[in-house]
Amino acid sequence: MSPADTDVRSGAPELTAEIFVIPGPGGRQLVFAPRQRAAFLCNDSAVSSLADLAAKRQARDRSTVDAEFVGFLRSLRLVDGPPDALPEPDVTGDPRPTSVTLFMTTACNLRCTYCYASAGDTPGEFMPLSTALQGIDFIVDNARALGEKQITVAYHGGGEATANWDVMTDSWEYAAAAADRYGLTLRALTATNAAIPEAKAAWIAEHLDGASVSFDGLPHLHDLQRPSASGRGSSASIERTLELFDRVGFDYQLRLTVTEALLPFLAVAVQYLCDNFSAKRIQLEPVYPEGRGSDLPAIDPDRFVELFLEAESIGRAYGRTVYFSAARFGMVTRHFCGVTRDSFALTPTGDVSACYEAFSDGSDLAGDFFYGRLSGGKGVQLDPVALSRLRARTVDKRPYCEGCFAKWSCAGDCHVKHMAHEGSEHEPPRCRITRAITRHQILERISEHGGLFWHEPAPEQS
Repeated sequence: MSPADTDVRSGAPELTAEIFVIPGPGGRQLVFAPRQRAAFLCNDSAVSSLADLAAKRQARDRSTVDAEFVGFLRSLRLVDGPPDALPEPDVTGDPRPTSVTLFMTTACNLRCTYCYASAGDTPGEFMPLSTALQGIDFIVDNARALGEKQITVAYHGGGEATANWDVMTDSWEYAAAAADRYGLTLRALTATNAAIPEAKAAWIAEHLDGASVSFDGLPHLHDLQRPSASGRGSSASIERTLELFDRVGFDYQLRLTVTEALLPFLAVAVQYLCDNFSAKRIQLEPVYPEGRGSDLPAIDPDRFVELFLEAESIGRAYGRTVYFSAARFGMVTRHFCGVTRDSFALTPTGDVSACYEAFSDGSDLAGDFFYGRLSGGKGVQLDPVALSRLRARTVDKRPYCEGCFAKWSCAGDCHVKHMAHEGSEHEPPRCRITRAITRHQILERISEHGGLFWHEPAPEQS
């Protein structure tokens, strides 16, 4: 930059954006302004100038600052721009969801070694059809009142949704009929282990719009980690389901839980999935110590990042998206998931949960994430105190996240995972992973834009 100067005492430029300075490659510094969707690489002198602008003071060793640098900052809307605003307003009023997640059952045909729900270890709970239909009626009524054109029904739970097959299929038929009656579009989804008979797989492919399938990539490792209730491997059954999905062009994504055993083979596993199946999105999540996974060894976060990036590169060569749930560079939000946005999920007993891990009134998480229950006749009886508490868990209200450069994309990560580390003096492993992958994503975007800076302003809101 040229040494052209501008006086900071008269019409002084003002830093108006929230910025973070992160160590960059080659001794340079990485400046990141998430809410202005901008980043650039610079030297220590530029960082010092930014600090002076932030403090509204003259540079210590000179009376002027570089005019060209200030102009560059203005072009990125970091100086003399509109003040950063929160990405979304607070959620207020009574929830009016047009989507419902039905926790069909806690029963499961598998006994995965790391299952967060310990599915199958306790007597199974099964959602009755009446509960499912009341939930569907509620979202249909909301859609009609709000003038919305689509409703969404998702089948999930602390077990395998297809284990409550008749209720799953009958409730779908009911939702489809209601949508047709009122001129709505029905979107239906499921999360499944896919170790299911061909007839069930064919029904899912014909009637639903998408599925998330848990599959740990390499058959021999998958069979060790996700055996059936009888102790047999489940990979062959899952691969038959995926082959059926591929034949008919059904939209699904894959989720791998990365244990210490799988970690060294992560790139090989992603390569195997890309070579054999058509899923466009592959989610990689390190195993977390809960449920049956409580005693499993923790994953080294730095090693996970290294091998994740290798696997991501392989996936990209195949045109696939390989991702970790909390590293969402480019997104600017206060909300990691629906917990802080009135997510509407029903347990088998009719309780309203905001979190997929709080799937039963017997769950240790029920007190944290339940905020109502179905009323005796129609609609939902809300707990306003619980609802307010959940809405207040947005990332901007978390002191721990205040100084983190990834906070507006990560949005504080999974609430259950965050709760486990509240009050701890140590950096949670998932935070370390999120920051490292997000930093890599920022540098990639800068490289794609010429190697010096990146700026993609969000579209103007109408």
